[in-house]
Amino acid sequence: MARDLLVGHCICVIIFIHILIIFKEIINIVEKYISQLTDNS
Repeated sequence: MARDLLVGHCICVIIFIHILIIFKEIINIVEKYISQLTDNS
């Protein structure tokens, strides 16, 4: 039982880390897009 909880917790942490990485990538893309828009104007 405890091992199942630990495995579930590890999976949740891994998913959370992946979401954070994806979120950072999206922010980088958005910042580049915004900087391009401001450079053009």
